[in-house]
Amino acid sequence: MRLAIQGPNKPHAELAITLSNLGILYQAQGKLDKALEKHEMSLQMRMTIHGPNKPHVDISSSLKPLASVYESLGKLEKALEVYEQSLEVELALHGPDKPHPDIALLLDLLGFVYHANGQLDLALVKYEQSLEMELAIHGANKPHPNIALSLNNLGFLYQALGKLDDALEKFEQSLAMYRGVHGSDKPQSDVAVLLWNIGVVYHKQKNLDSASEFFEQSLEMRRTLHTGNPQHPDIMEVVSRLVDVYEEQGKHEEALALREQNIHRGKASDGGASNTASGK
Repeated sequence: MRLAIQGPNKPHAELAITLSNLGILYQAQGKLDKALEKHEMSLQMRMTIHGPNKPHVDISSSLKPLASVYESLGKLEKALEVYEQSLEVELALHGPDKPHPDIALLLDLLGFVYHANGQLDLALVKYEQSLEMELAIHGANKPHPNIALSLNNLGFLYQALGKLDDALEKFEQSLAMYRGVHGSDKPQSDVAVLLWNIGVVYHKQKNLDSASEFFEQSLEMRRTLHTGNPQHPDIMEVVSRLVDVYEEQGKHEEALALREQNIHRGKASDGGASNTASGK
């Protein structure tokens, strides 16, 4: 309707919004080529409206989802280029020295893509800048999910760099932050993931007692979160790793018991039926 009213070649702010929304919808449906087309049209229209060299929030709003589509397509170099353009716009809008949530988010996104692209040193710079800005925005002593996420991302990066002690430190800080956000006794997927992450690092360090302790905590929480679905992938992931740890500890009976326990839970949840469609 807007296209018919305003014309396909006439730049208009509302039409640019519609194109952007269509891009987001197509991406959610996995239609990435169509998503790319709509986001590029939206960006071009907004650049025509506001000028290609004038920083404007609408231009940044088109650049970010466009970069996300490139990322989903596996075109990481192009995604980095567009994210950097968006960051440049945001810095021009808010100032290079003023902490702002949109800048912190873009720094984190850049860190993630640099990490995925194997550019770990650049990823580290962006993640550290993002964390520094999140701390400036929210305060160093106030639990906030954005700070917890930045710490978790840094933990993954340090793990990839082989700096396991640094990774452990960041994961533990992230866990403490998430518990501060959600409450220490309330099961949360974020907390369960951090317990898993810490267990993985301890396992890599051959600290089997600590690894089993954190895997057991993660397993207990994931079972609570996925009550009624004992074969959930998140549960099976921990069970598999915990069995490995028990075996490495020489706890063969515990490993066997965990396997059998999980099989029993699965049969109980489906009434003993086969998990195949044919029942064979």
